[in-house]
Amino acid sequence: MYLVEAAWGFILSRYGTKEVKEKYLPKITSGDAFCGIAVTEPTGGSDIVGAAKTKAVKKENKWILNGEKVFISGVSESFKWGGVHLTLARTDFSAGHKGFSFFALPLKDNPNIEISLFEDMGRMGISTGGFTMKEVELPSYYLIGERNRGFYYAMEGFSAARTLIGATCVGAAEAALELGIDYIKTRQAFGRPIGSFEGIQFQLAEHYTNIESTKLLNYRAAWVMDKMYKKEDFTHHDVALSAAMSKLRAPVIAFDVMNEVADWLGAIGYTKEYPIEMGIRGIRSYSIGAEGTMNIMKIIIARELLGKEFLSYK
Repeated sequence: MYLVEAAWGFILSRYGTKEVKEKYLPKITSGDAFCGIAVTEPTGGSDIVGAAKTKAVKKENKWILNGEKVFISGVSESFKWGGVHLTLARTDFSAGHKGFSFFALPLKDNPNIEISLFEDMGRMGISTGGFTMKEVELPSYYLIGERNRGFYYAMEGFSAARTLIGATCVGAAEAALELGIDYIKTRQAFGRPIGSFEGIQFQLAEHYTNIESTKLLNYRAAWVMDKMYKKEDFTHHDVALSAAMSKLRAPVIAFDVMNEVADWLGAIGYTKEYPIEMGIRGIRSYSIGAEGTMNIMKIIIARELLGKEFLSYK
């Protein structure tokens, strides 16, 4: 859950109005309220520019939101505890990606919002669901940053979240490998520990090296982001590239490690006696869709290397 809070709480802190930050950030940072992201819709996630239908219309000193969001993290937490979801909505349907705005949307105690929940195969520490908005009224100061700049704020938040996902996956892979190492040191087969067989040792060497190299890729993404915000050397394009590389590699490496460790464990690795099965189910969320699919990471990397004129979907 921390990566949701850290990435999108950061965007709220950076671009939110004084009124909204004073109302929500103290509760969010103390763990008494939730801060999440709401971009994906039933008609599209990766193709949000072409598929998004949620709209926001300004009426006097209020914004009126209508639409639906789906596959959103923290819906139950926000609905019960309070807080906000940073919600992307069209404010100019003729302007493409330059026609989106970002809003701090409270779900709790809002009669014009209806939520739904999914039962995930893994990642049980946070809920997944969706919500519909029917004539939801927000005071004008719930707008995040400038009108029609919402797409850029969302992409900035995604880069931060992808970097944190990289760190999450590296940590999970390290924990799984440590569990596996402890096991192969003590599990006996043919009169000796299975860790003494080259077939196991070579797998261990490959996985440890992959984790260490992925960790360095993740550290670099964090370092580039830190430098960019300190206005030293790097741009948002550099951050997007580094974060996408970390997100592309870390979930896959973590899954491979866990899958191999499950093999080392043998039959017991297929039970819930060991946490490896929970890790395998949970880590898949980060390659399937959370903060972007693997193919989207590849598109981002290629875009930053070749230039926007080479985008295949333009």
